[in-house]
Amino acid sequence: MVIFEANRPSLIAGGIVALLIGITALVWPSLTARFVIILTGAFLFIEGAFALRSYSFRPYTWSGIAEVVFGMTIAAIMVLAPSIAARIVIVLVAIGLLVRGTFQLYVAYRRRSETDARLFFGVAAVVSLLVGALLLVRPGAGVIGMSWLIGIFALITGISSLTWAYRLR
Repeated sequence: MVIFEANRPSLIAGGIVALLIGITALVWPSLTARFVIILTGAFLFIEGAFALRSYSFRPYTWSGIAEVVFGMTIAAIMVLAPSIAARIVIVLVAIGLLVRGTFQLYVAYRRRSETDARLFFGVAAVVSLLVGALLLVRPGAGVIGMSWLIGIFALITGISSLTWAYRLR
């Protein structure tokens, strides 16, 4: 982003909005997660509608149309049932971490002659397996954690924007 003195009001407005989003995400994490999922679902649904429309202008394939319809169905679920969608995403992430941790353990075992590599892959495996197991057992905590990360990012962005705007005066 190019920042000139003329952008100072934009920096102030953006900083204030970012701070408000950050505070909201930290105070009401479930609301934030729901909102992010609904926005993502709406985006995916609209994108799918445009993609489906583009198939009428060129020779289409059934696989392409099926892909768009499947994506729009997922998007509709995200908009209509964001809590369920969030938990499904967190469970998929948990499964991915468990699989990753398992492979990292295998690599650590295979590289047992290399002390540094074994330690690195072993620690990474334990962390992946622990986080994956925790998310699988408590997916709601993962949704809240995601919201807190969004909140922290928004607070840092807001403070940064306001600090830069102050320096431009």
